[in-house]
Amino acid sequence: RALRSVEMTGRRPASASTKASNKRGAASSHAEANASKRARQPAAKAKKLPTAEQRAMCGVLHQLGFVEDGHYDSKAERLQQLFDRIPLNSGAVAVFAEASSVQAVKAALERYRRREAALHSRALPRKIPTPCSASSTIKACKDKILEVRLLTSGSATTEEEASFVVNYDLPKTSQDYLGHLRLLTRSTTVGPKVMYSFIEESKLKSKPCRELRALFKRARTGAAGSHDLGGTAKATEFSSVLEQMEDDEEEEEEEEEDEAGEGDDECTCALCASCGVCQTSYHTAMLSRAGASKPAVEVVRVHLNALEDINSVAALIAPKVPGHVGTVICLHCLNVHDPWDGSEHLFAMPGLGGPLRVVFLLADDCSWHDYQDSGTLGAGGVPWMDILDTDSMERADKLLERLVDHEAELLGGQSERVVLMGMSQGGGQSMLRFLRSQRRLGGWMGAVCHVPTAPHTTRDRDPLTLPARPTVNCDRPMRLLAGEEDSVFPPGLVMRDVERLRQVGGFRDVEIEVRQGLSHDGCSEEVETKGKSRTERMLAEALAEAPELLHLRKHLPAMLGIAID
Repeated sequence: RALRSVEMTGRRPASASTKASNKRGAASSHAEANASKRARQPAAKAKKLPTAEQRAMCGVLHQLGFVEDGHYDSKAERLQQLFDRIPLNSGAVAVFAEASSVQAVKAALERYRRREAALHSRALPRKIPTPCSASSTIKACKDKILEVRLLTSGSATTEEEASFVVNYDLPKTSQDYLGHLRLLTRSTTVGPKVMYSFIEESKLKSKPCRELRALFKRARTGAAGSHDLGGTAKATEFSSVLEQMEDDEEEEEEEEEDEAGEGDDECTCALCASCGVCQTSYHTAMLSRAGASKPAVEVVRVHLNALEDINSVAALIAPKVPGHVGTVICLHCLNVHDPWDGSEHLFAMPGLGGPLRVVFLLADDCSWHDYQDSGTLGAGGVPWMDILDTDSMERADKLLERLVDHEAELLGGQSERVVLMGMSQGGGQSMLRFLRSQRRLGGWMGAVCHVPTAPHTTRDRDPLTLPARPTVNCDRPMRLLAGEEDSVFPPGLVMRDVERLRQVGGFRDVEIEVRQGLSHDGCSEEVETKGKSRTERMLAEALAEAPELLHLRKHLPAMLGIAID
């Protein structure tokens, strides 16, 4: 939809970025290729019954974490991160290590126990005497410390069981891996059973990695062919792991191309290209009559760092269209400022009773926060836990809070007419503000993202369990769109997060839709437009290009308290 008019600070803007359209074009080509591939496939053969190995593999969660090699956290650091995040009282943790690593694991475990004991001692009331010895303190707060057992491949007994298994050293064979897995299958505790394995990038071509790749591929095949083993959603979890283990010539060529173009990675969105601070544009609804004088949507683009002194930009981002009925604050995905450029008209919807104000907040360097485990998300996905950097999320959250307060004041203090929205990384960051908000908000909507709570955060910084946490939005709508084929944040992870929002957080109006054919990059299915009206064609194309915006259109009126027939 062509822009009605544009206002911006700084220089005259360059032409609108083509990044989003190129991305959507690539998704469309991907969908066509998939459709062509399906057409060439022979008729399906009779399904084979899953093997015992496939059943065992599909019964637990598997995740890899890159360590060492000079680029990633050390094994000791990663082990500490896991200890800080694994739920207490959820079963034993078994750490498998080779003989050469046993002392390092013992040292890491001792540091963890003593630190937790010290924290527990400081939390005790002064009138209760604290035991003088560190060992006595550890025993006194046993329920506050994980039950961790250090094992080697040959030391586990046939009765040994655990809810979490950490492979400090990668198993040498697939049979060793399956042997460690048996501890999980014997566990009777409630909750997910997890196998987390440390992996070094320099060893991706090793024999153990080749064996594990073959094991995960067999498990993925079994899951994809059996609804009882989890179907497509479970197969997507194995794809997350396999994507991390890829080590072929094509990937190396892509890395060389990326390195060659490192100097050309500056953001080319309209606002960054103009060197401006903020920008405002106006849009009409789909199929509006030519010459329509009143815009239905006012879109404001503003950089996150401009909110450090929001008073200095308040006049620049002030509403120019009077009487807006609500505000949607949108946080983009990682590395892309403009995923919704060209789709602004989708925010306009009939029956709202007035124009809608939309604020596209743009993160510094296209990222809302840092990553402690950048290697995992950069190469694959996280079937169980995304190790979030809460310090950098805190900074972004404080600035986002200022924007929410500003937009609420523009609505005469009616903060319940402010809705937060985000996609991927922006979804988690925007939800953090919703969870922590002391203002009553309209609601939250996110796509292909997860919940920024434990186990992704450390237990002591989980926004659902902090003392005196705000609960003003526990009855407000939260709507999440997940992709059945999303290998970055697989649907199983998202559904566990959502259930924890309900059970631990007390949020009573949480809904999740797991959409078939939706991956982290968009819809993989071909869009059928033949025989449809112009409106139907536009909506079908939007469903493929920006499904999160159609999801918002479905839920926004209710969030704003507007009844539409």
